[in-house]
Parts: sequence; structure tokens; C-alpha cells
Amino acid sequence: MRPAALRTVAIRSSLAAVTALLFFASPLASQVATVQPGARVRFDLPGVHRVEGLVLAAGDTLDIAQRGGARVRVPLAAVDRLELSQGKSAMRGGLRGVRWGAAIGGIMGVVMLPSMRVCESVESCDRPRRLDAGESLSFLGTMGLGGAVWGIGIGAAIGSERWSAVPTRLSVRATRVHHASGVAFALAW
Repeated sequence: MRPAALRTVAIRSSLAAVTALLFFASPLASQVATVQPGARVRFDLPGVHRVEGLVLAAGDTLDIAQRGGARVRVPLAAVDRLELSQGKSAMRGGLRGVRWGAAIGGIMGVVMLPSMRVCESVESCDRPRRLDAGESLSFLGTMGLGGAVWGIGIGAAIGSERWSAVPTRLSVRATRVHHASGVAFALAW
């Protein structure tokens, strides 16, 4: 085939693909996930703040009840990224607790370290001495480890909420393919 004939075939194929894509885009748009009343959601409003709360009514407009009793009505089209709560996870809470606990334990160790003294014998502690470098590191490690153990327990008991993204709109993009004669299409939520 000649280059002109190949280009014609590519253009016709692209037009057929666009037609099919647009034909199916309308039914696909109606399949964009719906949020049910009673679900916990969070999203950022452009130029405003993060909204988090319980869905009272859903459709083209979300009616959200926030903590403290405030209600927010937001058109779904104004929301760029919507997240749905999947409940609390003890494992995620424990991992978060380990980090916080180790940090708090380490800070407590650093604060307590200057006042730490060691007695040479159990019988007499007339002249206690300061900790040397090895003992200081051991003390700080023990405080950090102790804080981490407490943190994992507390974090697992409290838990950490898990969130999953929910598609809010369907977008169709056409892009020219460089160094070739054709167009690429992308369908995304």
C-alpha cells in the first residue's frame, strides 16, 4: 500500500474508534460509582477546604452531614476527587502507632538523659556517675522501643480509617500520536 492509502485507512479507523467510544461513553458515564446514603465520604472543594462527613442524600448533589451538625450540599460535578471510607484497620493503626510511639519514647529519652545517673554498686550510691556514650545509646534505644510497643498497642486498638477513591466523572481524551499518522484515545474516570 502507498503512504497516502495507509494514512486514509488510519484516519478512517480513528473515526470509527471515536464514534464507538462516544457511543459507549454515555452508558459508561451512568456507571460512574454512586455513593449511597449512610456512607462516610471525604473530598476537597476547589479553593475551599476538605469536607468529611456522612452522606444523607446522593444523586447529582451530595448532601453531607459534618461533625457538629453542619450540613453541606455540593454538586457532584464540583468534586474532583471523592473518597469513600472502607472502615477502620487495626493493622494500619498499629503501624501509625509504632511511628508515633517510637518518636515519643525517643523524645522522652532525650529529655530524661541529662538527669540519668548510675551507681557503681548496689550497696553504696554516694557518688553516682553520668552515663557513658554506650549506656546513653542503650537508654535511648530502650525508650524508643518501649514507646513503639505502647504505640502499636494503642494504635491497633484505636485503628486507622481506610479510604478508597471513587470515580466521579467520565472523561474522554484524544491525543495525536507523535511520529505516526493516527490518534490515540483514552477513557478514564
